[in-house]
Amino acid sequence: MTERVEFGSKAAADSFREEHESYLCSDDDRRLLTVAISSSAPEWVIEDATIEAAAGRDEHGDRLDDEQDVDGQLAAVEGARNEQCGQARDYCEDGEDDACEFLKEACGFDDDEIATLQEVDDPDDLPGEIYGALRQLWLRYQIGIADAKEAAAAINEIHIESGRSLVEFEELGDRELTETDIDW
Repeated sequence: MTERVEFGSKAAADSFREEHESYLCSDDDRRLLTVAISSSAPEWVIEDATIEAAAGRDEHGDRLDDEQDVDGQLAAVEGARNEQCGQARDYCEDGEDDACEFLKEACGFDDDEIATLQEVDDPDDLPGEIYGALRQLWLRYQIGIADAKEAAAAINEIHIESGRSLVEFEELGDRELTETDIDW
């Protein structure tokens, strides 16, 4: 069954459409705020749409103007996405392919990071508490790297808009990241 999600602005709906084009229903109408998601789309795509759409509305469900509480919207989406990424990481480690795909597309993980997650650690090598702490630290590291890449790309987008030179980020492999380099 086609899932329909209404966004708070046309820009937010179109942004979601661009990011998840392969999961849109053939009858999706780009003129509308409501996005039609294919019934074959993974559950994480629908969850992502719901979160992004909710961020564009106030507590009463009214649409927000584009300039209203942008920071609050971004913080809400980021917090929800970090929580989703944490859960997806656990499922990916347990061999769930959809969760690994979510980590790539929504959390910015690359193939090497996914492969590292899928490596089988023998929990007998470490006591349970230490093994659990190690898993949590890897999660924090990978989310931190994804956040750093997004921040670097945003910095360079501002530099592009203001006619400045791109910044190379030594900590990210001396790359000049822009939004086209990031899997949003």
